[in-house]
Amino acid sequence: MNSNQSLPRELKAMATASLLELGERALDLGLSQRLDPSWVAVNAAPTGVHPLWPVLWHDLSHRPDVPAHLRCELLIALRTGERVKGLLDALPGDFASLPRVTSDLA
Repeated sequence: MNSNQSLPRELKAMATASLLELGERALDLGLSQRLDPSWVAVNAAPTGVHPLWPVLWHDLSHRPDVPAHLRCELLIALRTGERVKGLLDALPGDFASLPRVTSDLA
């Protein structure tokens, strides 16, 4: 884990297209927590907004080619109107580029 870097304390919001992109990126990088893009495409609300927040730094010590990344929790807005909680690993730059909902998760 990356103890030298503080955890971002921001709540982000992403559209379904961004959720699909982050899921594909996590899959391509072989990150541990990722969503099945085909499940997201079928179940996520097409115009949904999905809140995402980091909970810890994660690294794969057995895979030094994969950079330290954020393990995030998110609420996925479904087509049915329900929300489900999930986990998604994201690179810090990908997380930082998402729109901020609030600057402090105190």
